[in-house]
Amino acid sequence: MSNMNLISTALVPQNATGLAQTFFFFVSVDIDECTNSSYCGDKTATCNNTIGSHECICGKGYKYDYEKRRCSDIVECDLTDLCGDLKCENTEGSYQCICPSGYKKEGNECKGGCFIFISF
Repeated sequence: MSNMNLISTALVPQNATGLAQTFFFFVSVDIDECTNSSYCGDKTATCNNTIGSHECICGKGYKYDYEKRRCSDIVECDLTDLCGDLKCENTEGSYQCICPSGYKKEGNECKGGCFIFISF
């Protein structure tokens, strides 16, 4: 949050009533919260000072958790249907689309598979 600091006062000549007028000059001064290295918690987040505040920035695949004061993995598989018919598996900081056993991943599709033919 920003602070208001009194910079100076000035007396000006008398007004029409014969009284001197005093004016106060205030300037808003930003406090850099990021000078405190632990402001975003542990070292997983980078602190970015903004005017009047700050933000904690995480790497790709992570979001800042304000309660835990650290970056947490985004579970991408819960957000949208990223893998289509493939199985979405969350990994630390990312995700992967995997095929069932016996199939080979080609693009966003699973090809092949095992077929059992029984002849009589």
